[in-house]
Amino acid sequence: MLHRGTGLLVLDLSRVASCDTSGLAVLIGTQRRAELLGIAMRLAAPSPPVWEVLRSTGLARSFEIFPDLSSALDQDRHEPTRPGPALAASAVAGEGRPA
Repeated sequence: MLHRGTGLLVLDLSRVASCDTSGLAVLIGTQRRAELLGIAMRLAAPSPPVWEVLRSTGLARSFEIFPDLSSALDQDRHEPTRPGPALAASAVAGEGRPA
C-alpha cells in the first residue's frame, strides 16, 4: 500500500478496540517505512483504549494524531490535535477496511 508519490497515509483507528505490542510494532514499522518513502502518516480517531495505550507508552508523541478522520485527511492541516482520554471515536473506517 505504500508507494513513492503517495503523499499521505491516514490510519483510521476509530474501530480498533484494543492494541497490544504487536499492534504498536505495526504502527511504528509502518511509520518508518512511510518516512523512508516520503509519505506523511497520520492516525485518526483512536478509540479510548487505543489512545490510552499510545499515551501510556509515550508513543502518542511519535505520531500525528487527529480527533477525527476529516481533520486527518485535511492536507493543509499542519498541527495535529491531541485527543484526550474522553475522545469520541465516531469516524467511519476508510473504505471498509479495518485499521
